[in-house]
Amino acid sequence: MRALTSVVVVGALSSPALSAALSPLQLRAVAGQAVSSFQFKYLGSGQDWYRIGEVNLPQRFEQVLALKPDLAELITWNDAGEGHYIGNFFQEQIAGSTIGDYANGFDHTGWQQLVTPFIKAYKSGATSGSQILPPGSTPVGSLWYRTLLKSASCSPSIQNYQQGQDTVNYAVLLPSSGYTIKVFSNNKQIGSFAGSAGLNYGAVPGLSVGSGQFIQVVNSAGSVVASATGTKQVSAQSSNATCNWNYEVVGLS
Repeated sequence: MRALTSVVVVGALSSPALSAALSPLQLRAVAGQAVSSFQFKYLGSGQDWYRIGEVNLPQRFEQVLALKPDLAELITWNDAGEGHYIGNFFQEQIAGSTIGDYANGFDHTGWQQLVTPFIKAYKSGATSGSQILPPGSTPVGSLWYRTLLKSASCSPSIQNYQQGQDTVNYAVLLPSSGYTIKVFSNNKQIGSFAGSAGLNYGAVPGLSVGSGQFIQVVNSAGSVVASATGTKQVSAQSSNATCNWNYEVVGLS
């Protein structure tokens, strides 16, 4: 079985190389901080868990930059079956399990549009989200949401489900101010936010049953310059035995 565990972002310290170069008296304690989007797994036998997602990922970006730990660890798949993966999905990881029931088809690589600029900002010594900039002059970011409402009859089977919110979530990196971020659910606008340079994010209440979950980034001239549209509709009740609280994640294009 292939084990995809985590990606470690190294700042000022690089433990193996530095340890070899320094004497024991020169070594010091290393502080690390984890970065995770959320946790969800639905494995039965007391292993059905949700740990808050919504805007946890961009909030952690800001916390890491403010605290400036020596190491920042991006939790991409701490244990096979937990929902915080941001990389490729390997079928051999989940062979013989029911993990695929809630993970197959739920691609989270859209979060990489946020992670890559965060890594660059962290390594360069940035101290705030306003310093996490897109790689060019075009906005980047992602949209994410659950495809099942919190009120679904199966939701109480998930430990900690009470933390969940029926929101459309987004994080967008802007090259400058002057943009507006518009958020939609079921093809109805549920939020509009003035953007500023760097990291912009929000958990917008109003996720509703149906299709048409999307965000638009609009420039000062009123033109849509980037958007992300969910491929999965939202349901009030589960259509099968899986109470799926995994996220649909879509990057801007």
